[in-house]
Amino acid sequence: MKKADKMLLAVITLSAVVLLIFGLISTLGGTGADHVIVYENERKLAEYSLADDGVYEIETEHGRNTLNIQNGTASITDSDCPGGDCMRMKISRKGGSIICLPHHLVIRGEGNGREGIDAIAR
Repeated sequence: MKKADKMLLAVITLSAVVLLIFGLISTLGGTGADHVIVYENERKLAEYSLADDGVYEIETEHGRNTLNIQNGTASITDSDCPGGDCMRMKISRKGGSIICLPHHLVIRGEGNGREGIDAIAR
């Protein structure tokens, strides 16, 4: 490898890293959601502002979930569904979702902000 080849490789690598960083910043830096909407089987059940802290019981024929809104973030803190995967998700950005398949619930962040990655469930 010649010196010019190494220099070209360094420039390409640096450019790729810079583009990756800007891409992550623009994706993760989206503005927050204004409110969350609770859907059961695509039917709107309720809407809650993320500006107001509160605890809300969501009860359907499929089961019960407790939605907690605190500091602009919504999460399920209690659920009688098997597995409890919905309790590992949080919403604070537009486009973020909490999904409880056994209860047929989708809680989605809405508002004027851009969509972005909200969290990754483990």
